[in-house]
Amino acid sequence: MAMPIPATATVARGQERRDIAVPPGTTVAGLLAMLHLDTTDEVVVARADGRPVALSASIGGDLPSGVLLALTDPDAVVAARARADAGRGAGFAAP
Repeated sequence: MAMPIPATATVARGQERRDIAVPPGTTVAGLLAMLHLDTTDEVVVARADGRPVALSASIGGDLPSGVLLALTDPDAVVAARARADAGRGAGFAAP
């Protein structure tokens, strides 16, 4: 019987990065529990562009395999989102 291809994620918290393979469909909450990371104290899970991620989102389902999940404080998420929105549609200037 063929094994399913695992989904992958990178979890970033401060300067720490962890790459992990999980069964497709693993929730973000399940992934964080496997890594023994606590999200109860003013911590937000967000994608690289600052969009918040629900703890119920599944990796390899709701989120693509290879997703970068950043654990950060709420103010950092707002700032990252503003930077991402400001950069959308901004083309490169001609030399």
